[in-house]
Amino acid sequence: MSNNEKSKIAEIEEKILNFWNENNIFQKSLLKNKDKEDFVFFDGPPFATGLPHYGHLLPGTMKDIIPRYKTMRGYNVERRWGWDCHGLPVENLIEKELGVSNKQEIEEYGIEKFNRAARESVLRYEDEWKTTIPRTGRWIGRIRVWIQSLQNLYGGDLRQHMIKGLHMKDLNLCTCVQDVVLHFQTLK
Repeated sequence: MSNNEKSKIAEIEEKILNFWNENNIFQKSLLKNKDKEDFVFFDGPPFATGLPHYGHLLPGTMKDIIPRYKTMRGYNVERRWGWDCHGLPVENLIEKELGVSNKQEIEEYGIEKFNRAARESVLRYEDEWKTTIPRTGRWIGRIRVWIQSLQNLYGGDLRQHMIKGLHMKDLNLCTCVQDVVLHFQTLK
């Protein structure tokens, strides 16, 4: 087999995926039970800060088994896909890219510019995810992206932790975020 030839397994995979897509197999499985009792399965999404890897794919397989089983048992099981953008992983990624490491550097750069860079980074790997996940055989339906907590990136989640009375010792935080935590602790 030369470098340009596909393996037999790769060819079989493509045929199966094409059959599913051309015949709307997943959509048909959903329509079959659309008026039946709902089964809700909350699937924690991956962070938006990287490419799919083994740590996503194996749990994703398990997360596909339960909704698929319940669908076969006659339940209506809606699937949604999205990314977890709750702040810290996105903030850490942008800090590294911009070369900033503390609150003062972020403020000098500009919080609005920092948040814009974070928002723009969120769907950076979308195409790779849209290609990889179906190749694992996982049925997630049409991609209806939902993005968790994208509104208040810099310090947004920590504000909620501080309101609930958590302290820095309870959280594993990077240096930049520790500055934010200390700021909110002084506001109590």
